Amino acid sequence: MFGTIKEYWQLLLGFLAAVLAALVLTNNKGEKNKSKLNKLDRKDNQKINKIAKERNKKIEETLEKHSKVLEKIKEEDEAKRDEIEELVKKEESKLEKKSNQDLADLFNKRK
Repeated sequence: MFGTIKEYWQLLLGFLAAVLAALVLTNNKGEKNKSKLNKLDRKDNQKINKIAKERNKKIEETLEKHSKVLEKIKEEDEAKRDEIEELVKKEESKLEKKSNQDLADLFNKRK
């Protein structure tokens, strides 16, 4: 089959060199594909981040607008509540000043 040991080793080294060359070329090609994919991912991520920033900005503006409206509504409600409490206190003081007979007459009128 093989004439000498030298030919055997040459054949074995040639085979190893071919395997190593194939591994290097395959790995290099894979790295190129990975780098291309990474570049595409970075571009996509930048676009997504830009969209997210714009969305967050719009949400923030909307919240600011609505917070002003909600604050106004809250102030109006508090003012109305204060007015109602004052009216209730006035009416209570009026009722406390009346005698039992007057209160009974008022109760009977409402029925």
